[in-house]
Amino acid sequence: MKRDCMEKRVSLISIFLVAALNAQINIAVIDFEGKNVSKDDASALTDRLRAELFLTGKFVVLEREKMDAILKEQGFQQSGCTSDACAVEVGELLAVEQMVAGSISKVGQTFSVTARLVGVEKGDMIGAGKCDLKGDIGDVMTCLSDVASQLAGNQPVPRSEPTRTQATEPTNTVELKAKAQPKDKVFVKGGTVSDIDGNMYQTVKIGDQWWMAENLKVTHYRNGDAIPNVTDNTAWRGLTSGAYCEYDNNSSYVATYGRLYNWYAVTDSRNIAPTGWHVPTDAEWQTLVDYLGGDAVAGGTMKEAGTTHWNSPNIGATNKSGFSALPGGYRDYYGTCDYIGYYGHWWSATEDGSLSAWYRYLYCYNSYVYRSLSSKQDGFSVRCVGD
Repeated sequence: MKRDCMEKRVSLISIFLVAALNAQINIAVIDFEGKNVSKDDASALTDRLRAELFLTGKFVVLEREKMDAILKEQGFQQSGCTSDACAVEVGELLAVEQMVAGSISKVGQTFSVTARLVGVEKGDMIGAGKCDLKGDIGDVMTCLSDVASQLAGNQPVPRSEPTRTQATEPTNTVELKAKAQPKDKVFVKGGTVSDIDGNMYQTVKIGDQWWMAENLKVTHYRNGDAIPNVTDNTAWRGLTSGAYCEYDNNSSYVATYGRLYNWYAVTDSRNIAPTGWHVPTDAEWQTLVDYLGGDAVAGGTMKEAGTTHWNSPNIGATNKSGFSALPGGYRDYYGTCDYIGYYGHWWSATEDGSLSAWYRYLYCYNSYVYRSLSSKQDGFSVRCVGD
């Protein structure tokens, strides 16, 4: 028994010495939490993510068998270990630099993978990755390379769905290329517009569209009816009508990042937008993205520059367009708030069936604008466009 333990530790030391020589980071991945996904499927997808992380060339990934053996020696039960604090505890036992934890959830036909890269020494989240995909569990395999690339700080090709036609079924991935940019761009800082609560928003003209340059904060519909503020996670999950929340139910975030709204509030007939404005459709979002050069580069021109609000490195951020996108995080279907500083998410008014709708999101590690589907019960930021 002692000899077995010694051999395992020598093996780990050898692995980490090789990593040091190649400037790679030693990491371990704990099994992702499955939400409406079986334990076996969650485990299989976690294994696939381990392989994808290794293929980035940035990480030395501790194999599941070695990790299980070490934790067994220490008398540690990995089952139910989903929090960052637990991941750090596991990382200390495994003597790795960073840990990867996350979840795989399913709402209707849409799967969502979210991953966090946590530093073991300080317990801080130093990276994040996410992918949303409509299909079956096998299709999720195809987006895990994107999650791995995001965790590695690379720039994955964004995933989306092509336009549906009667002749063919949509695939889950398309390659999105930067579009040729016009020589003369129109970026005009406008005045302000106020909502029914008296909140003031700076505006900007981008091409032929007028956009709010700030996230919506309103708590009443245009006719004066209150939008419910739902703080309870169970209540949030069961909603089929409009509601809003504040990130982590903390009002201190509102002045900078605005509020988070479910899709039902976004499309309520009483109107969430000020008079003369509306929540953009999927097509209107794409008009903006195309004008700014296409999916691969538009995010950089939309993101607020610097790292005051966006987490480092905030790659490509120039805010040349004046859109001033901020990373307000989101509230998921289960009521959990996450990823403020890493991601900004904005609803479109366009649905895709009874359960999901289109949205756009930006990420601190690249310049992409991502188009994806999410549950209508998720809480995202809202920007409005002029009528």
